[in-house]
Amino acid sequence: MTDDALLAIEKAHENRYDVVVMDAGDGLIDRTIRILKECNPAIRIIVRTDLNSRELEMLIRKESIFYYHVNSFGIQDVTSALGAALELEIGDQMLGRLHHLRDLEK
Repeated sequence: MTDDALLAIEKAHENRYDVVVMDAGDGLIDRTIRILKECNPAIRIIVRTDLNSRELEMLIRKESIFYYHVNSFGIQDVTSALGAALELEIGDQMLGRLHHLRDLEK
């Protein structure tokens, strides 16, 4: 496991992240994704790669990530995916607060 992957895991244990963008350069990317999801099952993970292969994409997608991006497609798609992930998180937080307020009214 690379230093970057270990640092990401350490930070995920110390803090709560709602969205993570990571590069698929590490051969243990699937393991890293699983560990991040253990820290926060609701985390939305966006994985980027320079070199796509059918095997890599299948490996990563089986971990139920939010978005898989091939860098040669340009930055617009990954930017849109990041925006969508953040919008969903904000919506989830607002819904959680609404449920909390309804519980308080009971």
